[in-house]
Amino acid sequence: MLYVFAGFPKCGLNAGGLRQFIQNEELGLLEEDPAIQYHNDGETPYHMSEMTTQGGIGWSWFTDNWSFGNGVTIHKTTSDYDDHHVTLNQALASSHTEGRAEYEARWKPNMCPQQSHVVHLTWCVFQHRLPEFAYDRLRAIIEDGAEPMSRTLYETPDEPGLYHSAPRTLSFGRR
Repeated sequence: MLYVFAGFPKCGLNAGGLRQFIQNEELGLLEEDPAIQYHNDGETPYHMSEMTTQGGIGWSWFTDNWSFGNGVTIHKTTSDYDDHHVTLNQALASSHTEGRAEYEARWKPNMCPQQSHVVHLTWCVFQHRLPEFAYDRLRAIIEDGAEPMSRTLYETPDEPGLYHSAPRTLSFGRR
């Protein structure tokens, strides 16, 4: 079962850290058999988070036979603009690191960005469908920045920050 979430994990865990988190909190069994690769083949069972679909990313956003691999993946890509209508205030409310004038210059009134923008997605492939509590916990860690039960499990004296990456605050999707 494939789960797609919006953005880079706000809690700061990298893909290895998310694997550890899923195991430590016993949320589900990741599919990590290298012989199994999930693809957009029209039959793959999947679930897109609400934030992902609100951001304009749907199943059709992925090309035919797109490979999601297995386990945990944090994916960075660019998205071309389209004519999806939103207000400028809605767009400016989303997180971004660019200067306001430069960001506003990307917009026509009531239209989505008129240039490509960076999109981060995080997806996990599990052997089975997650129970609702496990899905909610995983979504909160990735999209809301909730903290793991014990942050010390992801910090080691030998390799501090081993399971962490610097937060990324680039724009997500088309809002």
